[in-house]
Amino acid sequence: MANIDLKGNHHDRKGLFSEKPQSAAPAGLLTAGATPDSDGVYARFDHEEAGRATIVSAGEAGEFVLQTFGANVQFSAPETATADQLQEAAAEAYDRAVDNGLTEQSADDDDMEEFVRGYLVTALWSGTDEDGEPLDSTFDVDDFDPETVKTVTEELDGFVRSNRGLVDRYLEAGNDWSQLGNDLNLTRNRHGAGFWDRGLGELGTDLTDMSHASGSADLYTGDDGKLHFA
Repeated sequence: MANIDLKGNHHDRKGLFSEKPQSAAPAGLLTAGATPDSDGVYARFDHEEAGRATIVSAGEAGEFVLQTFGANVQFSAPETATADQLQEAAAEAYDRAVDNGLTEQSADDDDMEEFVRGYLVTALWSGTDEDGEPLDSTFDVDDFDPETVKTVTEELDGFVRSNRGLVDRYLEAGNDWSQLGNDLNLTRNRHGAGFWDRGLGELGTDLTDMSHASGSADLYTGDDGKLHFA
């Protein structure tokens, strides 16, 4: 998981769709006190730049993680810290993360290749031709128009950059980049499966919202015999 501690140490977790607006939660602290609720959340608040944010334990005493759509940032705070003090420490850690480019992290080349392939493979088996036959009975990933693949790659890169915090938590839940591509394609095209039915709770809901915000992408065969997205 990518994060920055309060000492400014950058802990990089390699691994990246277009900029989409994020829903803002009601302003102000929603959970009082420095004890976790039933979901393990110490505080929920609306960050001026990051949008809806939550603070959870990092697994060790005095170590916490600020979870936002764009990044997960680890920070330290006294075990006796109040919810307000945790929020203040989290905001400072987030500012350091922004200064170090943490909220604009892309996937490395191998991860992006796996992400894009998973997305395209799913588009094939979930799509049908004019006769209602599955596209993967006739085509494979090599049949996509090269410019289409380039556009898809840029779009998926933008998705990860905008939602790196969500993506990292999705991967930490035991999923891989190929599954990320699969769930993204199914969810944005509302195929009846995807992020929302993976047992991910609020994370699945947030990823679903971000996928729907990008709109659907219908696959079709062009006059050149190659596959394109509408």
